[in-house]
Amino acid sequence: MAISLRKGQKVSLTKNNPSLKKIMVGLGWMANDSYSDYDFDLDASVLLCDENGTCRDMSDVVYFGNLKHSSGAVIHRGDNLVGSYNNEQNDDEQIMVNLSKIPQYIKKLVFIVTIYKADERGQNFGDVSNAFIRLVDQSTDKELIRYDLTEDFYDETAVVVGEIYLYKNEWKFNAIGNGFYGGMSELLSHYGLVVGNFNQNLQNRNSLELTVLNSINVLKQTDDVQFLIMMRTLDDSQFAELASHVFKVIEIFANKINELSD
Repeated sequence: MAISLRKGQKVSLTKNNPSLKKIMVGLGWMANDSYSDYDFDLDASVLLCDENGTCRDMSDVVYFGNLKHSSGAVIHRGDNLVGSYNNEQNDDEQIMVNLSKIPQYIKKLVFIVTIYKADERGQNFGDVSNAFIRLVDQSTDKELIRYDLTEDFYDETAVVVGEIYLYKNEWKFNAIGNGFYGGMSELLSHYGLVVGNFNQNLQNRNSLELTVLNSINVLKQTDDVQFLIMMRTLDDSQFAELASHVFKVIEIFANKINELSD
């Protein structure tokens, strides 16, 4: 029986199954087209990240425009242009992962779902429901893990669903479920890539505003323990840089409070 996860839960993939190599990652969703003149075209993608959690370049992004990683470790089985309806629970898109072929510099696979031309079509994840990710052992066709996203998203146009990551020579899965504003472009910039608008029209939101919104969104969905762990992983220079930003924010808040009290 598959392990059903909640947001923020982590589980080992290989501790009790060291022979696990080939995994099918299925992603599904149901879109409500009643508020849009267009079909919802949601796209699943994978970001192959290094030990710093960043992508080196676009060759480490597997998506509808790059269906196979050069290593052969990640293969996208193709783009579904319309998604599911009527409470279907089938995979809308599938991604094949071969753990034995993952390059040594790759430590994390981040699975994301974005809405194609979201701003242009006036669409967001507020009209998407029943989203899920599931991991299946290809050798036995046994479902290992399932994570149903129960969060209520609003005007976010991208979601980080989950990640497979390497920790002490052990592959694990982390159920994330964080929404992002700005679509694929802003999400990629969060992982160290700047690649233009990536088929998303950012309209009047500039990248700085989107970065602030996304940072707030991530912090809202991070509990105290996770936050402390994040803080303790910062080196001295990173901590000093963060502290300088915090002081600036405090100064802005103080000035705003003074304006309101006048």
